[in-house]
Amino acid sequence: MLQQATEYLAAGLSVDPGELANQLHRLDAVYDTASDRPAEIAKSKLRGLGEVLHRDAADICHVVARLEAEGPNSELQPFADGLETTFYDGALGSSGRNRAQAAVPMIADR
Repeated sequence: MLQQATEYLAAGLSVDPGELANQLHRLDAVYDTASDRPAEIAKSKLRGLGEVLHRDAADICHVVARLEAEGPNSELQPFADGLETTFYDGALGSSGRNRAQAAVPMIADR
């Protein structure tokens, strides 16, 4: 996924698209011959990218998930919408929904 959307992700990660593409290619080359499980290889690549970008893996995952959820063909958006509805209506009731929705952008901007 990262290779396919380098320019879009580079903007979200605040890095040069060319530099991100180079780092992803470098990581692919390093791990092409790895014999570990695919999930472990992916985790190692993510940690390696984090080291280069001076970010932790959770931060990179957060940015990628946010960009995916905001995208026009997002597979995450229906899940996010359902979670939001469940949280607001279930935990706060309809009277607390407007107050909570107004607070969410402030929290997300931190």
